[in-house]
Amino acid sequence: MNFFPDFIKMDELNAFRVVDLAIGHCGMHALCINKVTNEPRVFAWGSNNSGQMFTTDLKHSQKTPMDVTSYFPEGVSQLSNGCFHSLFLSAGHKLNGLGQTQFG
Repeated sequence: MNFFPDFIKMDELNAFRVVDLAIGHCGMHALCINKVTNEPRVFAWGSNNSGQMFTTDLKHSQKTPMDVTSYFPEGVSQLSNGCFHSLFLSAGHKLNGLGQTQFG
């Protein structure tokens, strides 16, 4: 497992303005909220070994940012992550989590 990945340019995010970014302390996956209009978009990329990336493929990493906005009909106001989980606070103040649940 490579904990120090190579940096790559992500052209997928060039048209947006990043207003929130979360990179877990292991650097395994990243989340960001991008804003162009009043409707922010949520993107995720990196390791999905614990289901923290919205897909059922636990063996392959998402190498480019994937738009996951459709999972949040109320929108997302904040996000956070750890090594094996992702947390999203909706605009309606509901907390959603994905990934490893070993400790809660």
